[in-house]
Amino acid sequence: MRNLTALLLLFALFACHNKRELASRFAAPQQTGGSVTLYWLNDTLRQDSLHEQIALLHRDGFSGVAPLPLNRKVKPDYLTDSYLELYGFMLNELKKHNMELIFYDDCNFPTGTAGGRFRQLYPDLRIKYLTRIDTALQGGGTVKLPVPKGKLMSACISRPQESGFQAITETVKIVSAQNGFEAQTELPEGKWRIQLFFCCVAENQSIVDYLDPDAVSKLLGLTYEQYYSRFPEHFGTTIKTSFYDDHAYYYVPHTATWTARFNEKFIEKHGFKPDTLYPSLFENTGERDAANRAYLFAFRDELNAKGYPRVVSQWAANHGIACSGHPAATYRPNPLQLMGDGLYYFKYQDVPLCDYIHYFRHGVDGFNIPASAAYNFDKDILICEIYGNFQPDKYDDGKMLYRAGMDVYARGINKLLPHGTWYNAAKVDIIPEISWRNPKMANDLSAYNQWVARCEMLLQHSRHVAQVGILYPIADLRARYNFLDYKPTNGKEAIRGNDYYNFIALMTKKLRTDYTLLHPEILDERCTIKPEGILRLDNERNYEEYQLLIAPWCRTISLSNLKKMKEYADKGGTVLFTGCLPEQATEFGKDEDIKRLVSEMKTLDNVSFIEHPDEQNMRSFINAHILPDVSIGEITITSRPTVENADLPASFRDTDYAYNCIHKVKDGMDCYFFANPTDYALTAEITFGQVAGAKPELWNPHTGTIQKLASAKQDGKIRLALPLPPVSSCFIIFKQK
Repeated sequence: MRNLTALLLLFALFACHNKRELASRFAAPQQTGGSVTLYWLNDTLRQDSLHEQIALLHRDGFSGVAPLPLNRKVKPDYLTDSYLELYGFMLNELKKHNMELIFYDDCNFPTGTAGGRFRQLYPDLRIKYLTRIDTALQGGGTVKLPVPKGKLMSACISRPQESGFQAITETVKIVSAQNGFEAQTELPEGKWRIQLFFCCVAENQSIVDYLDPDAVSKLLGLTYEQYYSRFPEHFGTTIKTSFYDDHAYYYVPHTATWTARFNEKFIEKHGFKPDTLYPSLFENTGERDAANRAYLFAFRDELNAKGYPRVVSQWAANHGIACSGHPAATYRPNPLQLMGDGLYYFKYQDVPLCDYIHYFRHGVDGFNIPASAAYNFDKDILICEIYGNFQPDKYDDGKMLYRAGMDVYARGINKLLPHGTWYNAAKVDIIPEISWRNPKMANDLSAYNQWVARCEMLLQHSRHVAQVGILYPIADLRARYNFLDYKPTNGKEAIRGNDYYNFIALMTKKLRTDYTLLHPEILDERCTIKPEGILRLDNERNYEEYQLLIAPWCRTISLSNLKKMKEYADKGGTVLFTGCLPEQATEFGKDEDIKRLVSEMKTLDNVSFIEHPDEQNMRSFINAHILPDVSIGEITITSRPTVENADLPASFRDTDYAYNCIHKVKDGMDCYFFANPTDYALTAEITFGQVAGAKPELWNPHTGTIQKLASAKQDGKIRLALPLPPVSSCFIIFKQK
């Protein structure tokens, strides 16, 4: 007992020391704590200009730059010796100021072209797509039909108007015809429908085949290796992180990105040929569609994650840096037109990164998706490329820097990458210009970067706390999707029949209930069930414990996931299905097992179903089934904008987004971040349910001040009134007992 008491005392002293050290840093953050700005190289580079601009960025509190060269605008030409000499000068200037360089790994965007050189050197290794030749033929001998140049992935034959397919890939021969290519095969007498599926190079694109690790390795030889061979001393010191940009499936027809070795790798993983599964990618063929699509789309997403992100991460690890970067529009409701599986994509990547562009609030309801990827795969840092092309530009001022920044901080982002500073501000292609030259924000930059430093000091390398786990319904999204039933909208069109995106928006902005989306693989492999009905995300650093598990719109689900959910319910855990109940399996022949398990779960008192979730019924359900860690009561508007500012957009006054909260644990302290991005002064009643023995402090990231907060204890909870001025944020801190 004496040893235990001494150990507890030692822990308390250590936590107290950590708190004092953190409070001291919070009051006066170091210069290196501000944001890293995207640095657009859009003119002829000169040493004197680089020297001056880096010094001014340092003065305004930026901790570094991410140089992005624009092809045909930056001089000297990209990757020439003269260009690399000036890049080296930039690195040395940053080193003098103890600033970092985030290594943008290409020229222009999307990355993956080596400034156009990849196309010239490796034309056959460029991005590819799947296309279908679908025709009715009369058999009775050899039949011929024109086909594109490419690799035959599948050939399926059936009787017209029938849904059953037979693979005939081995009997189809591709020959060179006079005006192109031709497929030939033998067909018996009668009418037949034949579908041929080809993987073709996208001739109008210069991008690498993201799904092919060998092709990506060739690309790195043209880019990463060129920089490392010139500046090895800066890797791991001035250069700590790389950054790639805007990978997506939508650069090819019907967003049907594919790769030539898909079938061979599929057979290695699953032990059977995928030939007869292919028709389900282009049409509805019958009851096997859900499983067919689950296999093919899931494997495509696996190849995507093991392509560019993993290959670059492996290279980065071998050269002393971390890999970051983002696919396009990680927040869109149709991920299958973008990166596919929005969580799994980041599995192998050191630092997930997302993109906040075009206008204030664009996609902000979906930023919990990349944040959940970070929580699932135990990543400490989540970067947001932010403010790019914000419209209308008349509102791109100092307030906007805070307004958008605090919105994403409340959703799990913990590092901002402003978009951006232009080398030549007279040639800005994408607003805003974030620098000393912009009169709308020049006077705010130093204070803004101090705010960034304080916020990120608490939000980074800390553990996320959520009481609600939501199964990411990627299996159901795949089951409902095919290439031809949806127009290519870059993910804007939601997948019909599944409303998960609006559901997570409801959880965030109306209910203000934080959650973590759980990937199906994570639910199976990293979630354990505690005896008291708690589901634990059992990560080394970011472990979480959920009192409620929700399965939204999971008509299709893996059998292993449903078994895990039933086991959780059998041990007292609360399970909620929304939208629909599961009835289809991602595996072949398991639909009846799914229906049997659902039937058994429906008899349990702690398993519920809400067909049409809305604010009222979800609020009632959550309050009845979990003890909220933190809850936001009535929000009162204590003052309104002045008459002169009455024309501000409605989004600047939308209190649905006020007081969104994220709970992190750092150095023995519970840290709750609250934000008020509106133009109203607000006061909210806040209740904390799990820190009854602690005294709250208010840490103000705008000023660095720390003060005690008046609070009341009642029923084992702490209640307080939290006023927030317009466009402001704060942390409420509790030292853990």
